[in-house]
Amino acid sequence: SIREARVVQIEDLADDDLYRQGDSIRVRVVDEEGARTLLVVPLISGGLAIGCISLRRNEVQPFSSDQIALVESFAAQAVIAIENVRQFRELQTRLEREAATREILSVISQSRDDEQPVFDVILKSASRLCNAPLAFLSMANEERTHVNIRAMLGARAEFTSLVENFHEPIEGAKLVAIRPIAEAMPIRVDDITADVLYRTGERWRMVLADIEGVRSLLAVPLVSGGKGIGAIVL
Repeated sequence: SIREARVVQIEDLADDDLYRQGDSIRVRVVDEEGARTLLVVPLISGGLAIGCISLRRNEVQPFSSDQIALVESFAAQAVIAIENVRQFRELQTRLEREAATREILSVISQSRDDEQPVFDVILKSASRLCNAPLAFLSMANEERTHVNIRAMLGARAEFTSLVENFHEPIEGAKLVAIRPIAEAMPIRVDDITADVLYRTGERWRMVLADIEGVRSLLAVPLVSGGKGIGAIVL
């Protein structure tokens, strides 16, 4: 029904190829649940089905055309509700992002001689809007030879104490906190425990996964003059 965006009715589920072929789901639906007649009506949005409403009867009794039309009207109403919620969430997200931008700009205007408050509010906003419990900022030194951690939000005390000693070279770096600085492009790792650095026991990857409990990472560079000078890591 979803693939073809059309109403599907099976008058007798026990008199159907799937049942005769022993399809495990069809057999259970008929023999264990007692279902016989099935009606499936798609939820159509923009010409494509995005879901469906399924009804079934425990006796062979096809749904009438009036009943099908009624369910189709319910499906249309469901699509309207889904679209309204989507638009509301998009508006809410846009307003939240605009509010975060205003807050950051306000802090920038008040902190002309100290960048740390700006770092802190950026991490707070990124953490909240991206649903990322841990956020930190890595920065290259003036010579762009090594990277340190300059700000952190949401980390456990044990993790925080360990990364205070973070001082790693940029050249040849494989760490997510450093690669965006070296390559001036975002880096995403879906599962750090499936990464070669974790499997080979790289120290910082082990700290992230085993002490802080991190699994997914996103690192976005701070770019100045075409070169990465830092990275926001979530």
